[in-house]
Amino acid sequence: MSRTPLDFLPIVRIYIPPQGTVNNDTARRCLPIFLTYVWIKTPRDLKWQHIYGLRDWRELTWRLLSIGRLISASRDVQPMKGRNRVANCYEFKGFIPVIPEGTFVHPQAVLIGNVILGQGCYIGPGASLRGDFGRIVIGDGANVQDNCIIHSFPGRDAVVETDGHIGHGAILHGCTVGRNALVGMNAVIMDGVELGAESIVGAQAFVRGETVIPPRSMVVGAPAKVIREVTEKEVAWKTRGTAEYQQLARDCLAGLRPVEPLKAVEADRPEMATSDVGSIQEARQKTS
Repeated sequence: MSRTPLDFLPIVRIYIPPQGTVNNDTARRCLPIFLTYVWIKTPRDLKWQHIYGLRDWRELTWRLLSIGRLISASRDVQPMKGRNRVANCYEFKGFIPVIPEGTFVHPQAVLIGNVILGQGCYIGPGASLRGDFGRIVIGDGANVQDNCIIHSFPGRDAVVETDGHIGHGAILHGCTVGRNALVGMNAVIMDGVELGAESIVGAQAFVRGETVIPPRSMVVGAPAKVIREVTEKEVAWKTRGTAEYQQLARDCLAGLRPVEPLKAVEADRPEMATSDVGSIQEARQKTS
């Protein structure tokens, strides 16, 4: 009985890895399996052009490559649709990280052991949340940005409460970051620190262990000191910036996908979207 290429597509699909891991190299690796199966199953007395309408093996190979790339592309372009690629999540001593459907964890972040994330969180690339000694809890709507480290001593918790905002490269060790508080880029918050709600820790600050910081404190320096109270304008700026990351989590779940890079910039490349969120200095200068 004559066969068409569609008869053999199920064989190719068997060898395609799970969603999000397929690329053109994978499609090309599927071809020897596909071609071998076609060769075995096709009667010798039938010619390729009679079955497939093809001139020779070169055209067959070209068409199969096209089919493989189409299959690959159709799987690669699917957005995450509320699911996380969790290749870097690890069970440890019976503890498995918890990631709700509406939370985004970048595939290059690492979550180990007793890590519990809330709803609507954003965990950026390179972040390391090691719940191997103590528990890590990230509250609803919080963000932990690129290359942050969160850890603690055995039996102690590291907590970022609801709407907490942890800037690029910050280190939190066995501390508690209060509701709607901000930790600036490359700041270090040591064990036992209690950072009050709606406080702001400046970039590169070093907060000594066991320090208790009142709510709405502006904290800067190494060692860090409270220099004044955070203003209403600064709280509004921080809240607005965190909302941007909450939207970013939703956008990444809906549309982030791995791709092959372009060789050149497109002629019609669009501009990036603008926002009313800028630096804290810009926020201070704005009139009420």
